[in-house]
Amino acid sequence: MRRTVVYFRGLYHAIQEAQQRFPGEAIHILYAGCGPFAPLCLPLLPLLAEEAVHFTLLDVHARAIESVESILAALQLKSTKVDCVVCDATQYQNPRHRSLHVVVSETMQRALEKEPQVAILMNTAPQLTAGGLMVPEMISVDAVLTDLSQELGGNGFVAEPSAHALKPWSGRIPLGRILEVDRERACAWFAAGISSHLPPVKIALPSVMAAQYSLVLATTIRTFGAHVLREYESGLTQPLKYPVPAPIWTAISPGCGFNAERLTACSTGWPLLILLTSDSATVTSW
Repeated sequence: MRRTVVYFRGLYHAIQEAQQRFPGEAIHILYAGCGPFAPLCLPLLPLLAEEAVHFTLLDVHARAIESVESILAALQLKSTKVDCVVCDATQYQNPRHRSLHVVVSETMQRALEKEPQVAILMNTAPQLTAGGLMVPEMISVDAVLTDLSQELGGNGFVAEPSAHALKPWSGRIPLGRILEVDRERACAWFAAGISSHLPPVKIALPSVMAAQYSLVLATTIRTFGAHVLREYESGLTQPLKYPVPAPIWTAISPGCGFNAERLTACSTGWPLLILLTSDSATVTSW
């Protein structure tokens, strides 16, 4: 529930900001991966009925678009303010005659595992008009070491939280940021012609590391402005235990490090983490 609220509020305020940035223009919002219910668009249509806004609802599945069109018709919301398009969002090209002011896409899982969020933003963010806005505004994935028995639920599993006060274990050891996605980075990756592996990030392990610690990826999503999904606040921000094979994990020397790469294709999931030992040129990967 909180996930939808934070995305909804973020998008609404992004549209308001776009109206301030582009006075006198009809604000064009692309909803990439709207699904069969378009939950971030449909509730906004009555609120924006008198506003100069236009939505393009995009989904790769024809049946999803058929569902959205049926809902629009049933609610008598079908109008010239909404276009429904069947298209792969990683290949979509915005019409040249219409500026694109806001892109919104909620096509991710925790730690950006699987699903094409990054690839979609790399295609759509560069098509925004100068000063255009992206929702979510920023997605970050951080690597931490933690004792899973001390985290909520234990054993690497955390149930969907029922209270907003849940917080990560205070004894975690932060390792550094694996990935940060915002408009500037998405545009830079596109301009660099990156199509598979994002640039690697080197992470150093601490010189002392308890045996019970696991490598965990922690996600934070800022949809827009002050609207943030933090850890444990939704399924998208549940900590993800990275599946390091036990023989490799036990062989890691404290004080060494690893490089982390992210594959952008939706079918590949998270990348290999390549360990670099401090006393050998040999690398171990998994």
